[in-house]
Amino acid sequence: MYCEYDWLGFEDSLGHLRSARWVSANLSEERLVFPADSLLALRSAAVAGFGVAALPCYLADPAAELRRVTAPLPDMEGSPWLLTHPDLRKVARVRTVLDFMANALFRQRGLIEGTGSRTRRAVFLSKRTEADFQEWRDQRDWTAEKYRRFDQGERMPPDWKPPRAAG
Repeated sequence: MYCEYDWLGFEDSLGHLRSARWVSANLSEERLVFPADSLLALRSAAVAGFGVAALPCYLADPAAELRRVTAPLPDMEGSPWLLTHPDLRKVARVRTVLDFMANALFRQRGLIEGTGSRTRRAVFLSKRTEADFQEWRDQRDWTAEKYRRFDQGERMPPDWKPPRAAG
């Protein structure tokens, strides 16, 4: 199932994320078409239809342009933590902020969890059609051919079109 899509990957700066490790372990490099340096960039690329993305449910579920391809994957689960320095943990104003944050997270529990008891990530795909993806691939191939010819000192024929778009 995972090999039938073009995938959005993670730049090294996000390599610590469980979802990034999952993508690295489960997908070949050939399937990765776009490396993102933030989860927001990853979501934007998925919305634009560049490929599928392993995203936190709280980030992708509210995006009407995306649909889940899988249920949340246990290998991508994480647990939210609220941390503070031990010396500050009992300071009233710090405790107030921590309590406020914990209550706010609890109120958003369903969105954060996806369907389980921890922060969940699932695979999301744009609601674009296969024709949209093919158009993007044709444009990518045309650009690659243009640069290949440029690197060899050739010019593009004015009427040249990608093989698929020519018909």
